[in-house]
Amino acid sequence: MKLLVTGGSGFIGTHLIDLLLDKGYDMINVSDVAPKKASHLQFWRPCNLEDIERLRNLACKFKPDALIHLAAKSDVFGSNIETFTVNVITT
Repeated sequence: MKLLVTGGSGFIGTHLIDLLLDKGYDMINVSDVAPKKASHLQFWRPCNLEDIERLRNLACKFKPDALIHLAAKSDVFGSNIETFTVNVITT
């Protein structure tokens, strides 16, 4: 099974990528943040999810069977709703 993971460079995503690797899944991590682990770099496709054209191109090229969406801003320091567009609009 081919999986497209968004936000695979975050805390939860890093652990999920490890699990998926252990299980033998074919995957890509679409994130605007580089992975924390060097071993995950080969699966990383840099992309801000607000760049719909790039996201579409990555998905069409990879042709995933499923999507796991983890991309989100998780802090509380935003001064307005625009700070959280990945949580509100992109999702």
